[in-house]
Amino acid sequence: MSAEKILIVDDDEDILLIVQTILASAGYSAFTAHNGREGVDMALELRPNLILLDVMMPELSGWEVCTTLKNSPETRQIPIVMLTVKSEIRDLITGMQVGADDYITKPFTRRKLLSTVRRLLEERGDAPPSYLTTENEEVRFKNLLFDAVTELPTVPVIIDALRDRLLDNRDQGVLFVDVEQYSHIEEAYGWEVFDSLLRETGKALRRMLGTVFATEDFVAVNRAGGSDFYVFTTLEPGEDAHGRLQRKARQVEESLRGTLDEAFGTRIHKRIGVFVGHAVIRSNPQMRVERLVYRALRQAIAIATTKEEDRHSILRETFKEILRKGRIRTVYQPIFNLNSMSLFGH
Repeated sequence: MSAEKILIVDDDEDILLIVQTILASAGYSAFTAHNGREGVDMALELRPNLILLDVMMPELSGWEVCTTLKNSPETRQIPIVMLTVKSEIRDLITGMQVGADDYITKPFTRRKLLSTVRRLLEERGDAPPSYLTTENEEVRFKNLLFDAVTELPTVPVIIDALRDRLLDNRDQGVLFVDVEQYSHIEEAYGWEVFDSLLRETGKALRRMLGTVFATEDFVAVNRAGGSDFYVFTTLEPGEDAHGRLQRKARQVEESLRGTLDEAFGTRIHKRIGVFVGHAVIRSNPQMRVERLVYRALRQAIAIATTKEEDRHSILRETFKEILRKGRIRTVYQPIFNLNSMSLFGH
């Protein structure tokens, strides 16, 4: 049997040499790439069994490389382990959202590297990849802070990740994504269809990171088990923040509506409505970050709710106009009980 191929992508020559030596001594065929673009090319050419990917690199960051590979049919099943000098929660979130399978903080030991590699290679094809290692405290951490259905982080996690950006005077935008009558869908079609709809919504929003939104932006749910989706995006200084967010809201509405119609058009009798509200989170050192964020969330929810109410109002008036003009004729067919000849319905 040929040795399993592992691709190492890092711009640090010393790291490349050390990792390559460790892997070779353990019987793996190790290949190296010196930057993100070279890493993408080699992954497509080699089709390695696993990729070790540095986060901070010139040209393409590790997050961008991971997004590219996970969006490609040829490479999306390859396990990717992010190598980073950081261990903060925002890096954990970013890694999960771009599809990374695990995460190793530099400096790491030979034992840690090889145990992670072996576990992911054994899991491949047998079970869905796990982003976190299987230590008990990390499993509990994930269950508390990440939604089990969509695998998205919850708003409290995102608030912690946004803190540094706001304290650095980097204003944030938030989009609230409202899928019309979520609760009615669950009541009418059951929880399995509802969970499937939530998963598809989460996947569609994650795919927008790196396209509609920046790779470093965040997608979240309001809480574990919740059905409210949010996108948090960093705003550029001096730009028309509300104008930009309005454009992003329209893009999300059109894209997500099309995705859900295609996925559920034969399972749900009505077209699924999508309404997106937006708000700006302004940096303000006088206020707690939590209050800034939740105030913006309420503003975004109010805008989405108004959009949905306006849509329903238009539909009601349109239907009334159709009735007034006699474009619909209603025919009643009486239904009789033949034994008693009594009328019991139409």
